[in-house]
Amino acid sequence: HLLLNTQLSPQQGIYIKVIQESSRNLLNILNDLLTLSKLEANKLQLKTNIFDFQYFIRNLKQLFAPLLMQKELYFFSDIDSHIPKYIVADETKLSQVLTNLIGNAIKFTDKGSVKFYAEVIKQYEEDSFLLKMSIVDTGKGISKQHQLLIFEHFYQIDHNIGEKHEGTGLGLAICKELVHLWSGEMGVHSIENQGSTFWFTIPIKKGAEDEVIKDNRQLKKINLSSLKFKNLHVLIVEDKKVNQEIAKIMLEEVGCEVSLANNGAEGLESVRNHSFDMVLMDIWMPIMDGITASRHIKALSSKTPLIIGLSANAIAEDIKEYLNQGMDDFLAKPLDPYDLYEKMSYWFTDKLIKPNENWSEVNTNKDFKNNEVTDQVPSELIQVAVLEKIKSLSKNNKSYINQLFNSFVADMTELIKQAEDSIQEDLQKEELVRSIHTIKGLTGTIGASLLHRTISEFYAKLKNNQEEQINKNQLQEYVRVISSIFQETQPALAQALGIA
Repeated sequence: HLLLNTQLSPQQGIYIKVIQESSRNLLNILNDLLTLSKLEANKLQLKTNIFDFQYFIRNLKQLFAPLLMQKELYFFSDIDSHIPKYIVADETKLSQVLTNLIGNAIKFTDKGSVKFYAEVIKQYEEDSFLLKMSIVDTGKGISKQHQLLIFEHFYQIDHNIGEKHEGTGLGLAICKELVHLWSGEMGVHSIENQGSTFWFTIPIKKGAEDEVIKDNRQLKKINLSSLKFKNLHVLIVEDKKVNQEIAKIMLEEVGCEVSLANNGAEGLESVRNHSFDMVLMDIWMPIMDGITASRHIKALSSKTPLIIGLSANAIAEDIKEYLNQGMDDFLAKPLDPYDLYEKMSYWFTDKLIKPNENWSEVNTNKDFKNNEVTDQVPSELIQVAVLEKIKSLSKNNKSYINQLFNSFVADMTELIKQAEDSIQEDLQKEELVRSIHTIKGLTGTIGASLLHRTISEFYAKLKNNQEEQINKNQLQEYVRVISSIFQETQPALAQALGIA
């Protein structure tokens, strides 16, 4: 490493890199042999600890982000909602197994995707579970003959004559031994030229949250002054002005170049005529919805922008459907800047300008902490933290905030009218659900908390088909309550935003 930073001729530089790579490969071989010898001598023991499982998986995704981007592969994860947030297992050895399996999946996949699944397949007691984890790829696949031998020591597959992949042929053998160490099972299912699924089981226990030292990330905020991206062009496809503008200032805050489109058709046209790295795509829009637009965009060429779906409807089954329809990732509304930046850091590692210290305890509301206007507002109507975030991101620009507020009032007035019209004569369920869904996202974005809670309850009833048990008069009463809370919320929002 030190030698590479000295004056070298181009040929010497190549020789040094060959030596460096060979040394790294030799170290990996020695580590594999050492692990295997410990396993065979029964000297390797489990060391369990409590950890946040979803955060653990996010870290793994982050680890492979550069390689996934280099090969233009998509990575999806699907985690069973019944898996506890905190689990007790050997985090280090679980990481070793998953790192090997995900690394292999990426290595042998030239196009398509790598998917991670985790599900509960058995519950022994209230706090004890058996999990099954699977890595599914769309790669070259493995013949039945090779599947019988693939977990043997030093076994490697050469898919083509002359093709040789780096490695010792010990990785999968070690994985299987580690899985057996925690009394699990491991296997593979594969079809040549279609892909492979490697799976294993692992017994875990539910971890007590009060025993966990909170992850520093959950206690800290991103220092917005130090997190920046370079040459990142983002298209926001969203039909509501408030949602557009708030997403826009979030992105511009970290150095992105931002363009806007008001519906899926405009978004599709923009992608046809311009180059974008990422598209934030609302799901429900007039003229052309986000799912249809995403399918058309993905059909344009092999190199299309990353598409992140946005919706107030964050139900697992719906999210899975969005991803199956062509979207690459998903964020729930109201959009949180830190969730957005985490996604961007994962997908665009190469465009991230790394600061000296990304994570620091920053109170983004400090400029407004003593704002008497905010202190006088009834807190049951609004979410003060959201409004302070809007003021902070907009640099407390009164003209801009006033424009944002007026757009919110205009959009809400129109949406409530649409909801009323959909009930008036023949009940138009799809139109009613669409209007209420849009209001749900809009009220969350601007911090109208009481209105957002009321809308969320109504939306849940509509989505669960409970409107069939509610007569027309009751539906109209729901909308009247929403309208009344909206009227009460407007002056509170204006006062909290400092524009009353």
